[in-house]
Amino acid sequence: MSPRSVHCSATVKTLSALVVISLVVSAGCSAGTLTEPSGQGGPVHLNVTNGANVTQIFEVSVVELPANTSFELPDGRIGRGEIGPGLSTSDPGIQGVYTKVKLPDSARLHGRYTLKPGETNASNISSPLEDFAVVVSVHRSDGIVSLVTATCGGDLTYVEVESRYSGSGSVYDCNEGVF
Repeated sequence: MSPRSVHCSATVKTLSALVVISLVVSAGCSAGTLTEPSGQGGPVHLNVTNGANVTQIFEVSVVELPANTSFELPDGRIGRGEIGPGLSTSDPGIQGVYTKVKLPDSARLHGRYTLKPGETNASNISSPLEDFAVVVSVHRSDGIVSLVTATCGGDLTYVEVESRYSGSGSVYDCNEGVF
């Protein structure tokens, strides 16, 4: 074997060892990040907008999970459901409104905002509970037109609800702490 091929062979072995060490070290670093969510790192930025042509009230609460809600329709039927992961928008559909929404005993009122058509309110929910959901109910004079829930396995950073005359649209931002 020539001195040149010995040098190349040693260089390849050294590079291979460095690549293996780098992969082991990075796998050790990223394994903790992939399996452990970052948790709530700060306040939840909340934005509610009245997109309807009538004044509406937005009630914002924070509830401890796991949690259930119930609602009553004008015909007397009662629905129940567990607050699930992610973002959920519930509208009463053909019934038009919910006559009553019941939140769990752990519910803590963050704020009640009366907004005229086109108005917006922005606030921060500071120091939420350890495992929580943000719940927004949208009311008009004849009942509740929408119920929005948002949860996150990591850091819930933003919730936005825009109402319409019947129902609402919502978005949220959840940092799961994967990277």
